[in-house]
Amino acid sequence: MKSNCLILKFLISLFLFSPSIWAQDTTLLNVFVDCKGCNDTYYRTHLQEVNFVRDRKVADIHILINSANLGTGTKHWELSFIPLKESENSLLKLVTDTYQIQTEIEVDQHLFKYIQTGLLPFLLERNPTTNVNLIADTNTSSDNNFDISNDPWNFWVFEISGDIDFEKETNQSEYELEGEIDLERTTEAWRYRGELSYLYRNNKITRQSTNFNSSLKRMEASGSLVKTLGEHWGAGFFGRIYSSTFTNIQRATVLQAAFEYNFFPYSQVASKEFTIAYFVGPHMYNYIEPTIYEQSQEDRLTHNITVNMNMRKAWGSAEIKLRGVQFLHDLSKNRLELESELSIRLVKGLFLRTSADFSLVRDQLFLAKGDASLEEILLERRAIATDYETGFSIGISYVFGSIYNSIVNTRL
Repeated sequence: MKSNCLILKFLISLFLFSPSIWAQDTTLLNVFVDCKGCNDTYYRTHLQEVNFVRDRKVADIHILINSANLGTGTKHWELSFIPLKESENSLLKLVTDTYQIQTEIEVDQHLFKYIQTGLLPFLLERNPTTNVNLIADTNTSSDNNFDISNDPWNFWVFEISGDIDFEKETNQSEYELEGEIDLERTTEAWRYRGELSYLYRNNKITRQSTNFNSSLKRMEASGSLVKTLGEHWGAGFFGRIYSSTFTNIQRATVLQAAFEYNFFPYSQVASKEFTIAYFVGPHMYNYIEPTIYEQSQEDRLTHNITVNMNMRKAWGSAEIKLRGVQFLHDLSKNRLELESELSIRLVKGLFLRTSADFSLVRDQLFLAKGDASLEEILLERRAIATDYETGFSIGISYVFGSIYNSIVNTRL
């Protein structure tokens, strides 16, 4: 009986005085991590010197992590450490790259080292007696040592992908075959890109002893060469050959020259960019069936302008793209496209997210003569005439409750 009472007293005292139950350590830095596609669970597991919070308003430090694709599988990261409360330290920015041969855990470990480094001055400011151990790992596998001077591939990156999908029911079946080859070489002075893709989709439907068979085929080969012209300018040449049963294209060849201006330095592309690009060149078409304009083949000169803005800040993110295309032989044949996404942190825990796209369509030279069947329309096997395309979405999310999220528990 006496031993039972001692055990009971021990459990009560453990419950009453355990700080992990009643409170977080208020002497620690409150850190808010803002990153799309990052593994914050890894950071919370391995960095216990801070409190991770999920509300920016109560954080001492806001870590804003932006990324931009530099090449196939290669990413450029920009980490901003923003002090939100009174601090002797100012905004700190760190940049780094990760590579296509790294696994997800290696990317997590790499970014974690930069998070540790960026937080160091803030940790020392909060507690000057903080123990700091900086250890250089001399046993790192040679696979992770990226010495560009000894690159046997000379910056070339190749990616091959493919898949086969198959679905079947009693009265219908569908299968799809898709493959793609990408290649890219990116340096400070030049950027080369190439792509070869193939898609075949087939549907079979049985209805009242009648069989219906429909297929879609698309092939494309494209390439580009872009030259760097300083911190704000770029110029390049683009080529593309493709065929598509959906758009009545037996073979189309596109050649374009282009110039682009970025209002911000390209070095800041991970967090913000505002570009205007102009393209001009010939389009040469061979059609599967005669078009509604009685054309089986035609060569046309086109030009287009594209305005693109992409910004990610502490308040949220915004992406807007405006594109206008025009055939020079007939200026009434044109297209105007607007795409936008917006995510705003309104107040504590409340987020507003919207997306919208709108297109004015006046450039469907490829439309085949005659009416499309109902089956072709429903299965999206043939393009049909339209004056516009539009879509819109809006949503909100609200999170409330405990502001802390440093604890990691992945059981079940």
